[in-house]
Amino acid sequence: QIEYGSKGRKKIDLTNKIVHLWDEAYVNYQDIQVKGDYITFDFESNLATAVATYDTSGRLKSKATFVQGETTFQYDYLKYNFKTEKGIVKQAVTKEGELFVHGALTKFVSSPDSSGNDVIYNQDAIVTSCNLDHPHFGIRTNKLKVVPEKLAVIGPSRLEIADVPTPLWLPFGFFPIAGGKSSGLILPKSYDLSPVWGFGMTNIGYYFP
Repeated sequence: QIEYGSKGRKKIDLTNKIVHLWDEAYVNYQDIQVKGDYITFDFESNLATAVATYDTSGRLKSKATFVQGETTFQYDYLKYNFKTEKGIVKQAVTKEGELFVHGALTKFVSSPDSSGNDVIYNQDAIVTSCNLDHPHFGIRTNKLKVVPEKLAVIGPSRLEIADVPTPLWLPFGFFPIAGGKSSGLILPKSYDLSPVWGFGMTNIGYYFP
């Protein structure tokens, strides 16, 4: 059973079988929750659409949120089908363990095989330990696959500092994001700016438990 509602007004379009929800709106199904200031829900196809809202001056007022278990997205735009358990997200920010993943286009697939693991695919993504909305540094990649609470796998990528690509390339990468001790790449918490040497990073390496 799918539950939906909002703190503000609601409009039900019986002709098109769509409900419009404003102001702290939500659509819930089992452990999945879509929240935002404006959501439309098609109760025939079970398709929820939620978008970020902006004030009259064009500044961001509120981002929408998608939650499943321990995985949380904040995003500008989302379409999620509760029947097929698949969704498309634009400009999503996901926190996985100590890492933040910023994806321009994100596809969420719930348990695509018998393993029972959800999978998140990101296009044009940056992986970083910087918690700012616009991170100062990170590893930029065109393709990223995340198994929540387990592992992030990236294709060809490069280190990026202050939006400037560096010559440091990686053919591929594995980032353990499970709790407890596990081998994996250690990302720095910040970067250095020297008038002599320019941009630099410290405390980057690989951890062996």
